[in-house]
Amino acid sequence: MKWLGRDESDNVEDGNGGGGGGNTGGFALGGLGTLIVFILALILGKNPLSLINQIQSGSGPSTQTTSIVHSNQTESVQRKFVGVVLHDTETVWDSLFTAMGRNYEKPKLFLFSEEVNSGCGIAQTSAGPFYCPADQKVYLDSAFFEELSSRFGAPGDLAKAYVIAHEVGHHVRRFLRN
Repeated sequence: MKWLGRDESDNVEDGNGGGGGGNTGGFALGGLGTLIVFILALILGKNPLSLINQIQSGSGPSTQTTSIVHSNQTESVQRKFVGVVLHDTETVWDSLFTAMGRNYEKPKLFLFSEEVNSGCGIAQTSAGPFYCPADQKVYLDSAFFEELSSRFGAPGDLAKAYVIAHEVGHHVRRFLRN
């Protein structure tokens, strides 16, 4: 699939502006609070000391997304790929909706890492890519493409593009019903 140098969508958000939620500052945990956080961290499979430090410093288990690090060349290329594929879906669906005498409302695609607070609630990497009708966004964890290759045996650009187009399809279906 030749995509380098092609037009990208302006509707890709990479989590660097926050995706909702927010941080109200840190606070001190008492002995009982520390114990509760420690037990919860163990149950959730998190590092208890890291979680306690995050809460006390105010950067705690955030409902914001973890930002994609732009200095990582792989993720930068991945973001461009996502932008090109999303642009292709916008072009196709816009022309099809126009032929039906309707306007196509383009979805946003939100790249996140580990956890995101979407209009449909908090989701983690394990949820996989998803479309949230409440905020009309497609959510894609930045690590999903690696999982697509290693876990599901679907390497390559076509598999990645299919996933994006599939999630956009949920958005399109929502508007075709109206």
